Amino acid sequence: MADSILEIVMKNSDQRLDTILFADEEYRKLDRVISRRIQYLKKLKLTKRQDQAVDRLLTAYNDESACSCRIFYEQGFKDCISLLKEIGVFG
Repeated sequence: MADSILEIVMKNSDQRLDTILFADEEYRKLDRVISRRIQYLKKLKLTKRQDQAVDRLLTAYNDESACSCRIFYEQGFKDCISLLKEIGVFG
């Protein structure tokens, strides 16, 4: 039962988490920093090959970060379920 609940929560968490994320001032500040750095990178006039290398590196970092976030979120949810079971809320 816990696995099906976890699957349901994970499938529906994106919309709620996006709302929370975009409301966070620190996130918005970091997003502005990224925008400025992208503008700086564009001013460097990299070759197409250099631009692709940077893009691939950033994509790999983003993929790794997204994977880490998913794992951390799932683990936190599993920990919450275990705690609820331990205190007798779930059977």
